[in-house]
Amino acid sequence: MKLSVMQENLARGLSVVSRAVSTRSTLPVLANVLLKTEDAGLKLTATNLEIGITYWVPGKIETDGSTTVPAKLLTDLVNSLQGGDRVDLELGPNETIHLRCGRFESHLKGIDADEFPAIQTTGERPTTRIAQNVLRQALEQTAFAAATDEARPILTGVLWRFEGDSVTLAAADNYRIAVKTIPVLDAVTDTSVVIPARALTELMRVLADSDDPVEVVLAQARNQVLFHLEGVDLGPALEELQSKVSADDPYIQSLRVARNRPDVVRVVLDLKAEVKPQVFALKPIAEYGDRLVLDVYPAHPKDPLLALIESDGKVVPRRAAGASEPAVARLATIVIDPGHGGEDPGAKGRHGTYEKNVTLMIGRRLKKLIDAEPDMRAMLTRNGDYYLPLAARVEKAQQVHADLFVSIHADSARIMGRHASGSSVYALSQRRATSETARWLAKSENDSDLIGGANLGSKDTYLRKTLLDLSQTGTIDYSLQLGSSVLSELGRVNPLHRGHVEQASFAVLTAPNIPSILVETAFISNPKEERRLNNGAYQEKIARAIFDGIKDYFAKHPPRPQSPLASLR
Repeated sequence: MKLSVMQENLARGLSVVSRAVSTRSTLPVLANVLLKTEDAGLKLTATNLEIGITYWVPGKIETDGSTTVPAKLLTDLVNSLQGGDRVDLELGPNETIHLRCGRFESHLKGIDADEFPAIQTTGERPTTRIAQNVLRQALEQTAFAAATDEARPILTGVLWRFEGDSVTLAAADNYRIAVKTIPVLDAVTDTSVVIPARALTELMRVLADSDDPVEVVLAQARNQVLFHLEGVDLGPALEELQSKVSADDPYIQSLRVARNRPDVVRVVLDLKAEVKPQVFALKPIAEYGDRLVLDVYPAHPKDPLLALIESDGKVVPRRAAGASEPAVARLATIVIDPGHGGEDPGAKGRHGTYEKNVTLMIGRRLKKLIDAEPDMRAMLTRNGDYYLPLAARVEKAQQVHADLFVSIHADSARIMGRHASGSSVYALSQRRATSETARWLAKSENDSDLIGGANLGSKDTYLRKTLLDLSQTGTIDYSLQLGSSVLSELGRVNPLHRGHVEQASFAVLTAPNIPSILVETAFISNPKEERRLNNGAYQEKIARAIFDGIKDYFAKHPPRPQSPLASLR
């Protein structure tokens, strides 16, 4: 047996089956969990001869096999490993499991799988099916009344009496009785069985709050009852989606995830307002597998800056302190683009810092500085941890007729790794990138659309058009001048990786008639700079440097009057 699984999947599977591991048995094998390759994955099984739980973990199988290992030892070991890492398992001589994860390696002595008790399989035809939410409610209303005293073992279970298109559940402990009749989805011949309440308590843990069916198999010849919840493993990623919907979300009220029919997971979004959903599939890239992407767009989007434009197209600039007249002739609009977000984390530092979080914090600080100026207004392309396609970031800037576009990132180096350091500023180039580093960065950032879910077909067409437009304007020249001003100020805070503004084909810089720059604040792949990027005072210095560079640029190139946000009342 030789296979590879993800740590989080294996940890979750062990936590489920461990509930059936025996803690007081005279049979040593009952303290173990059965590991068996099956259906292109790893099947985990545990039993105490009263309850048996089986859980399938997806993985990559090289060779088939089976064995048993101590459940508690394996669970504690896997839980101690880094989440998101790959775990390699290989069965060696004398039932020894070799476990490897990164630099960690361990050897676990097991017991032959043939000594493990046989657990009923799902090969038999289901006796009937019951809606999961109906069964769960019925168990909650009856199982509590079962006796806990082993003096009369029959009373520690729940009686199931199947009659035609219904089943009646009953439990009693000599003092009380609870009875509940519920419908079944498939008619069944009259029969009765008593199931231990402890087993039903574990069943309640895995039943979903939905009307999706659970198969019930009465294998009376083996004195067993099988509850089969076949389907796609929800896993922690899908289950955690429910907690990611904030109470103040303007469009989504709640999110529910549950198994539907076999091999199907159903995700239900309860909405607060009318939306225009867009669904499409993405092919695997990097560590991401096949994905189904659901974008929820408001049917009637509301944007504060756009609302100002649509109202009358005029904005009164704020007055400077003590001034009787407006400080400037019009407002300047700067769009700040915190790079990456959502399922596209960007680069990751050696200490676990994600680029998407750093860029958002710096972007918010920069916005605060800009908004404090009487002649400027700032807009964030994203103000939370969610993915925004590159084309959509450009469109936001165009919609508000931005004067400047500043995309914020935290660099990562593949060649120099932890030794690369310093800040950089990029402007768009229609020709080849000015360095190998710039060329690799452009590919890296542009590939984020493949991770986050943009429609590449339409974006490619858009890029071709905008690049053609840019060839007829001086936007790139203005971008270089803006970049030079920002780079000069950044050099006062952090050493520069390059002493000049570089150029590369970043898709996020292609807005026509809007000077655009991409700021690599520091190398997140450098542990020293990673620590600085997590420091609030350093984030403020970086934001201040970018802000001072913007002010210097506007001093040389005042905002042009044709912007819809330019006029006074």
